[in-house]
Amino acid sequence: MELGDKIKSARVQKGMTQRELAEMAGLTERTIQRIENQEVDPSVYSLNKISKILEVNFIYEKPRLAKRSNQITYILYMVLLLLILCLPFRGNEQGVYWLWADFTLIPITLISISLASIGFYIYKNRRQQIKNS
Repeated sequence: MELGDKIKSARVQKGMTQRELAEMAGLTERTIQRIENQEVDPSVYSLNKISKILEVNFIYEKPRLAKRSNQITYILYMVLLLLILCLPFRGNEQGVYWLWADFTLIPITLISISLASIGFYIYKNRRQQIKNS
């Protein structure tokens, strides 16, 4: 059962309408509709508000939501890393030289590689935590 279905089920069990839940949570009715229809993933803030009102702890569902965004972040880091590794060098008759004449980009390259490595490490750890939970 998806998170939106669980929220809808808890709301119906409480005998509440989407409008009532939205007003009590300080959200719009459209936001509640979109969450229940799995059109959007609720923020931690919205999930906390909804959990308190419906008296059901939906926070344990958030790691699954985080997994999706971590996968996207991981892919972006890997694409960035590949671009960084492929772009800086170019060959000519004198040999390989730096394509970027401005050496201020070298620290940016090193920082980007470091960030990609950190992103991969975070992704692996979060993935392991999700498997364990």
